Amino acid sequence: MWKKRPEFTLWLLEVKDINIEALSNWEEKKLFSDFAEDFNTASFPHKKYYNLELWEAEERAKAAQAASVRKEMTEFNDEAQRMREIKKLREERRRMATAQELELLRRDREKVIDMREQRLLASKVETLYKAGRNAEAEALAERLKPDT
Repeated sequence: MWKKRPEFTLWLLEVKDINIEALSNWEEKKLFSDFAEDFNTASFPHKKYYNLELWEAEERAKAAQAASVRKEMTEFNDEAQRMREIKKLREERRRMATAQELELLRRDREKVIDMREQRLLASKVETLYKAGRNAEAEALAERLKPDT
């Protein structure tokens, strides 16, 4: 629990909108178990909640790189500058593709959960019909019909 304390605190503030100082010990432990579950299932909304120190180092490196690019040009080496721009564009495209792929995986995960829910409801409808509770079964079956 203590190794991930900064990430947990940040997650509480940004995701759950809860100040850690206002929590009792048992509330903190319960919320930490939620944090650990999200950590283990890789379902955080941002990668900074996995390793805050690494994320901050990457942000500092990006800021330093941006600052160095903004310096006044003292030498006019257009080819090298163009190569850096192309490399930067490729990196940005790769980053965007990775983000899109991650979003697709999250959507697929939600789709699987929805499909599992539908399967459970369908089996519940079947069980209700077998039990002779037709009115309840028909109401659930109506919920399972696709929207048209």
